[in-house]
Amino acid sequence: MEGLDEFRKAIAKYGHFFKHARVDKAQAISVEEAQQAIAERARGELDTGVGLEVNVERLASKGLLARWAEEIGGRIGDEVGDAGRAIQAALEGRLEEPGARAMLLAIQAVARAYADMLLERGVGYEPSARCPVCGLESRTMVKRGKWFNMVCHFCGYEWRVSDKMVCPYCGESNPVAVGAYGDRARRVMLAKCHTCNSTWRVIMDETIKAPRILLPLIALKAEQFKVFARLGDGGGDASLEWGQVHAEGGHEE
Repeated sequence: MEGLDEFRKAIAKYGHFFKHARVDKAQAISVEEAQQAIAERARGELDTGVGLEVNVERLASKGLLARWAEEIGGRIGDEVGDAGRAIQAALEGRLEEPGARAMLLAIQAVARAYADMLLERGVGYEPSARCPVCGLESRTMVKRGKWFNMVCHFCGYEWRVSDKMVCPYCGESNPVAVGAYGDRARRVMLAKCHTCNSTWRVIMDETIKAPRILLPLIALKAEQFKVFARLGDGGGDASLEWGQVHAEGGHEE
């Protein structure tokens, strides 16, 4: 997991990319600090020989998950009462329940530690948008040299999808069916598959350096092109085909 200083610098540098998400930057840094501390402790408890879900269950049975959720809850004003109920509510997405948000953030810290341990072995291959670690569906793609990788917004795991642009939802690779919408800078773009009608965000600019957990937020800049994806024709510089965006080139920060 990248350090807190790197997280803080990336928030400051790329915050304008996700300004419409109304992220409380001070709280985000505070939560990141807590998550990094939890992740470091979790590493000694995790077993990559079994799945993430089993590891979470083990940590819950030891009372560690409840303790870590209380630590985060103190930072975000979400008191954890009944840990069992908070875990259930967090996993079911009922974040209005007391302690659910804090518990979800504690589970995320564990998931990030687990994903980091797997990435230490190398980036895996999975030709889909579903995260191989936590099972959630990603909407964020990043270009890494010749590879197009997906990044999970929850656990931060990164995996290779293809060495060319393909739809991570249906596998379509025909450049006539898979297009991207962006501006002249081509830093962050919105991809669309006309076969399955899926859209996803792509960070094309490889000079953008930020912790993996922030990449989905940075990629939100692509949402400004959604109107063109709905119309199917951006017109002028707003619509670019993948044959064009594959071209190599640097970008100004």
